[in-house]
Amino acid sequence: MKLFKWLFLLALIGAVFGGAYYYGNELFLKPRREIKDARNAPPPEPPPPPPDPSLPDVEKALALVSEGKQTEARALLEQILVTHPESTRITDVKKLLGEININDLFSPSPGPAKTEYVVSKGDSLAKIAGKTKSSAELIMRANNMDSTMLQIGQRLIVPQLPFTLLVDSDSKTVVLFTEGRFFKEYAATFFKVPGGKPPAPVTLAVTEKLAWLNGQRVAFGSKEYLDSTRWIQLNRTGITLFGNNPADATAARPATGIGLAPEDMEELHTVAGRGMVVELR
Repeated sequence: MKLFKWLFLLALIGAVFGGAYYYGNELFLKPRREIKDARNAPPPEPPPPPPDPSLPDVEKALALVSEGKQTEARALLEQILVTHPESTRITDVKKLLGEININDLFSPSPGPAKTEYVVSKGDSLAKIAGKTKSSAELIMRANNMDSTMLQIGQRLIVPQLPFTLLVDSDSKTVVLFTEGRFFKEYAATFFKVPGGKPPAPVTLAVTEKLAWLNGQRVAFGSKEYLDSTRWIQLNRTGITLFGNNPADATAARPATGIGLAPEDMEELHTVAGRGMVVELR
């Protein structure tokens, strides 16, 4: 009988302490372990991104380019920029559209934004540029001219696109627009604007186009001009667009401004004209 009582007592004690352990574990220890495990667990895999709806149009534009259908490709690429600005291929779209636009601008082929001009007595590239509101440098490049010399009766293709420029402090890019439409984007190799990013967009203008070679200014049309470093000065001190080759320590460059690859700056210098509107933001 005593043995039975002891066994009953031990069973009762076990039940009490076992229950206490169970409820203590469930109420206190288990939640703490779960919290600790959750903290140490690797973060969950993010859900896969939704499919990019612009990809079929991008592939179609590439096919049009390969087929030589530049006009159709340009229209489709411009549409992608408007309807799919968050496209995963937006950089490729801008690059391809910029190449199509600049190649067409610099070609002697007629177009809706070009006019034909017949050289008459007393004409010079500067006079023709003034009459047609174009750029002497652009006229020369669009007609594949290697000299500024003209002949009476010579027929010239004159591009007449009204360009504006956007200098973006966030993306460190210089973007060329025509009538509000994207034309071409250039990535800056140097970007240092006095005062940093402006709190609100600032409207500036081109005041002068310069060319430098071996520390000396050279004139458009001279034999030294082709090898020169191009600058575009704006109407704010310390903001100059310039050709910048980081590997060339001897090249002239301002202390502040926006530097572009020399070939990009040559394109932009050709297109820009005095008074061209430039927005800095």
